[in-house]
Amino acid sequence: MDSNFITEDNVKQYLSDNINFFNRNPDLIANLNFPHENIGNSTSLLVKQNSMLRKELQKLKKKINCLSTIARENENIHLKFVDWCQSIINMKSRNRVKFLVKSVMTKFGVQLGGVFFLSDPSLGCANISKQYKSHDSIAEAEIKALKTSLVINSKKKLTDWLELLVSNLVVGNSDLAKEINSVAIVPIRFSKSDQTCGVLIFAAVDENQFAADLGTFFLDSLGYIFASSIITKAKS
Repeated sequence: MDSNFITEDNVKQYLSDNINFFNRNPDLIANLNFPHENIGNSTSLLVKQNSMLRKELQKLKKKINCLSTIARENENIHLKFVDWCQSIINMKSRNRVKFLVKSVMTKFGVQLGGVFFLSDPSLGCANISKQYKSHDSIAEAEIKALKTSLVINSKKKLTDWLELLVSNLVVGNSDLAKEINSVAIVPIRFSKSDQTCGVLIFAAVDENQFAADLGTFFLDSLGYIFASSIITKAKS
């Protein structure tokens, strides 16, 4: 519409003819500006505007609280991660694989832990003990394609990975498998390599121990450090 034809009377008439206009366009209410405290019959609009702004404020507060909670959780994970790295530096155990898996479980409160190394010798796992290798060709194909950590806390999707975990269990009681509610599958790989050498599988009774919305940055980093600690030592 040409601005020359828009008058206060036109606007008033339009709003009178379309009494649900602000219900259909609630975003406009939050942007309305009343320069004077005494706004006469527009008081209801101001009340509604304040109500909408309060709701938006509550949403922002919830978002900030959520971000603060995530930040605290990440800080806690980071401290545990650093502590775990220090334990690796001071590691004296001959069975490095079992020590590393057990140390992760201890630091992060996990009930079951296992390792599955691929049988392909070109991946640098030739000197890894046979007890940590599997010849499950179907599982190997799926693991080779894994480029980042996988988190599962759905009962329907846990079965196959739990079976693989139990068959390659390093630490924990296999009888606990039926009580598991969340699993993390961590690819064992070098950060600059495109090849996955195997996987670490950790399982917890707490369904929130591993959750997709928490991200996988620390899990991926754990896989990189594990690869450097085990495979390079195996080569030397």
